[in-house]
Amino acid sequence: MTTFFNDVKYGFRMLVKKPGFTVIAVLTLALGIGSNIAIFSFVNTYLLRPFPYDDAERLVSFTETHATFGRMSIAYSNFLDWQKENQTFEELACYRGGSYNLTGIDIPERIRYMQVTSNFLPMLGAKPIAGRLFEQADDRADAEPTVVIGQDFWRQRFDSKPDAIGQSIILDGNAYTIIGVLPASFDFPPIVGSSTDLWTPIGLMSKNEDFMKRYNHSGISGIGKLKEGITLPQARADLNRIAEQLEKTYPDTNTGCRMVCSGFHERITGDIKPTLLVLMCAVFFVLLIVCVNIANLLLVRSTDRVHELSIRSALGAGRFRIIRQLLCENLILVILGGALGIIMAKWNYNILCAQLPDFIRQNTETLFRIDINLTLFTLAITLCSGLLFGLFPAWRSSRIDINTTIRDSGRTTSAGPGHSRLRDALVVSEIALALVLLVGAGLLLRSFVNYMKADSGYNPDNTLTARVYLPDSRYQDREKKYAFYREFLEQVKSIPAVKYAGLTSNMLGGWQSSFYVEGAPIPESGQNPFAEYNIVSPDLFKAMGIQLLAGRVFTENDMAGSRPVVVVDEKFADRWWPGENPVGKRLQIHETKPDPNTAWSEVIGVVRHVKHYGVDRYSRETLYLSAYQNSFNGLTLVVRTQRDPMQLVASVREIVLRLDPELPVSDIQTLKVIVAEQSLIRRITTKVLSLFAVTSLLLSALGIYGVMAYSVSRRTNEIGVRMAMGARVGDILRLVMTHGGRLILIGSGIGLIGAFALTRLMGGFLFEVTAGDPITFLSVTVVLVGATFLACYIPVRRAARIDPMEALRYE
Repeated sequence: MTTFFNDVKYGFRMLVKKPGFTVIAVLTLALGIGSNIAIFSFVNTYLLRPFPYDDAERLVSFTETHATFGRMSIAYSNFLDWQKENQTFEELACYRGGSYNLTGIDIPERIRYMQVTSNFLPMLGAKPIAGRLFEQADDRADAEPTVVIGQDFWRQRFDSKPDAIGQSIILDGNAYTIIGVLPASFDFPPIVGSSTDLWTPIGLMSKNEDFMKRYNHSGISGIGKLKEGITLPQARADLNRIAEQLEKTYPDTNTGCRMVCSGFHERITGDIKPTLLVLMCAVFFVLLIVCVNIANLLLVRSTDRVHELSIRSALGAGRFRIIRQLLCENLILVILGGALGIIMAKWNYNILCAQLPDFIRQNTETLFRIDINLTLFTLAITLCSGLLFGLFPAWRSSRIDINTTIRDSGRTTSAGPGHSRLRDALVVSEIALALVLLVGAGLLLRSFVNYMKADSGYNPDNTLTARVYLPDSRYQDREKKYAFYREFLEQVKSIPAVKYAGLTSNMLGGWQSSFYVEGAPIPESGQNPFAEYNIVSPDLFKAMGIQLLAGRVFTENDMAGSRPVVVVDEKFADRWWPGENPVGKRLQIHETKPDPNTAWSEVIGVVRHVKHYGVDRYSRETLYLSAYQNSFNGLTLVVRTQRDPMQLVASVREIVLRLDPELPVSDIQTLKVIVAEQSLIRRITTKVLSLFAVTSLLLSALGIYGVMAYSVSRRTNEIGVRMAMGARVGDILRLVMTHGGRLILIGSGIGLIGAFALTRLMGGFLFEVTAGDPITFLSVTVVLVGATFLACYIPVRRAARIDPMEALRYE
């Protein structure tokens, strides 16, 4: 132990003796280690850290799927049958998210709720900090409305007073009695950016006849806890057994319906998991390049210490003793780098958080905390870094020819050709690793550019959106809703900066419905087609910049009592009437075959297809129905303006409060913000990977610069002799650049092969560009070769300007 402490003290003295080398090495290590810890914090938060629920590993997510529609939400009546008939779950629950109008306060507010079955909260282990949770008696159609509120809501609205229990709040015009308070630590779903204000029993909805119909898939999701010893495939088979029974019992609504089951953790993290793993691989590449750089620095430094190490060896120090001494110095470096890396990790983490939307960033910035996973990862990455950059230099430095070293004492010494070959190999690997990262970043950058240029079917510029909900408790009458629509739009259009204003039932998305096209073959049971549909006002298409291709759009005359009309998008028209004029064609919406009791809707126009969920996502054919023939409660205002859309926010709020003081305005944002959120993951991945790629390029350039500068310094005498013998500057440049150029070409060749292989794994991240895109490969290679050639040229050019007489006196 005494010897070890002596090694540590000696190592500190040697590092202090070379402060420039120490500072560069520690900062470089901190960059690599800190970046890895920052990215791992996200991986830990989203993928590794267990959800804070009881028996989280046994939780299963499930939903319905249809033969022609694909995955869809659950019909509540079907859920009740699964809950009753299943044999593989301890508990089976369901939930549905949404928002209520909170009134009876100074300024009405739109708040987030979760409708749940009575067993939902106990199944997850939720425990109230005041009052109680739901019981079965609360989860029935005839029950008095009750609500469980969150701790934040309790604090903001009731100042955390116990007498809040038993009080009533007004939600969508109905009184709900507060029965309990959940702690702030409990939230669902367990994702950053989610926040639920209150919880209500979903069984209250069962008094609604439409809600109970088996074709009504109204946004419900399922979650269950497996019995001990039951596997996911067994549970999936059990639920599908019930689905097959329901198909036989209710063929009109359940034919083709089956179940999709997955682990709950996988269901929540599935979308972000590939992105985090790609970033984790990329940042590990950066760490490898950092370690290669440090290894090269150590090799160069060990050359200057050959004489010292030879004397130690001559005095009896064995090879293992020398390796231990050098590794001890490396250990000090890596500990210092790791400590600084933790500080830099927090800084890097905040930079990543700055790329996120506000509603996510506010929750994410508090998640960087040290736990067992992060502690173990930090220790592992730090120790591995020390081994990666320290083992080979220490091993090579211990192979010393004492006689040669002592004989050459007083002259410029060298550690031999082995060191040079190892340095060259490290530079080649550094260039290859950097090229892989640069190609990956280049492909993502091209994909992102293509994504932003792609036509989405609408124009998001200068467009404001805002959400208003008309509760049935006060707007059950259709004529009253129509009157509100007209008056609301008329007053919004009177604002001087407004060009167009329209209403839509859904902003970038829609409800799904079956339909039957006149004259088409009647589909077999369970094979009926689906389309998305929106209910819109006449000027919605102009407000969103959706182009009219044929016919006309709605007018004020397309009202209740007049002939039902529909506008279809080009994708719908191309599918059902290819090569024909769709205007004048007829269809029945919500039907799977001709129904004499359902009115035919006539197609009056065709508009551009809108890619609702992003230009890289699949979107169905869309039908548009007139707002004055089909009423809806939740309406989204879309306003195209002549100036900054956000300047209209106060005016829109004032209009709504003037029309109805109990209506809140929510989700106020520009259409550009909505579009940006669709590309959030793609944008963050591109930015972060590009940052890593640029870092790797700089590190590679610095690495080859260091090797060439050292190589030139060792050949100063040779250069002086050659110049004294008549060699020109160009000859000297060509002589030395040949060596650097060879390293660059070998590294680039290996890097291209590696990039060609690894980028095949990025197919899911690319958009309108192939993994082997020649333009990206060529341009990235040119950039890397240019940067590294410049790094070679600078020290060589400086050496070529040396006075021959000064060079000859260099020894």
